[in-house]
Amino acid sequence: MKINTNFDRSFLDALLYLKDNIENNFDANIISYISMKILNKYSSNFNEESRDIIMNLIAMDMGEEFKLSKDECLNLTKNLFDIVNKDD
Repeated sequence: MKINTNFDRSFLDALLYLKDNIENNFDANIISYISMKILNKYSSNFNEESRDIIMNLIAMDMGEEFKLSKDECLNLTKNLFDIVNKDD
């Protein structure tokens, strides 16, 4: 599977890409990788609360104790969207 992390897209589109990968191609290491790419490219779009959420997704490649289930990732992504939409 090819992971597109070029991100010639908006911050919101990048988050939608992350959500789509969680829903359709769930792999903790891939979700972690995509999350890191999003944080690196859009760091100025994150506040403290949203940064904490994305860091939880990034940490999943650091060991079994940090891995989250698909449902947990979807819940975090929903919270992330809620924060981003609230900040707009």
